[in-house]
Amino acid sequence: MNQDLTEQSSSRLLSRNSLSDPAVWACIVSILVGVSFWWIAPLIYTNDTPGYIEGARALLGLSGGNYSYWRTPGFPFFVLSTGVATGLTLHLLVLLQLLMGVLIPVLIYCSLSWINRWLALSASILCSLSLVPFLNVAYIMPNQLFCFTVALATYVACRYLETRNVKYL
Repeated sequence: MNQDLTEQSSSRLLSRNSLSDPAVWACIVSILVGVSFWWIAPLIYTNDTPGYIEGARALLGLSGGNYSYWRTPGFPFFVLSTGVATGLTLHLLVLLQLLMGVLIPVLIYCSLSWINRWLALSASILCSLSLVPFLNVAYIMPNQLFCFTVALATYVACRYLETRNVKYL
């Protein structure tokens, strides 16, 4: 029974004209605005950035590592996962932050689409055009990760409210 429902859902998604789907347009606008902003935005390396890189180095046990307990606890793990702590380039970290920026308007659309799809599309496009999801893309600080986590938590809460299914908690 569940396999039949899964096959029906996937065939509906494949047969649907994707350009008429507002979610596709939300994603397209978000990608265009995000990549355009990323292309012109300079990389911002502040005096606090080395503290997060040192925290990631401390997690690896490398020399020069010093973890400050009062800093954002999750960001050194993110820095560590992108390879910045081992001396690799910052480009992977910036690209992942760009991906998070692109996904924020999509998450807004998905959060509101159960209420009204056109309201959700409008909110998503306004979010993209406001540049708020992209302001922290080139900023080597935890701000982008925080904004993405808030958008993701909002999406999870809306999915739970829509379905009342505890798997979203």
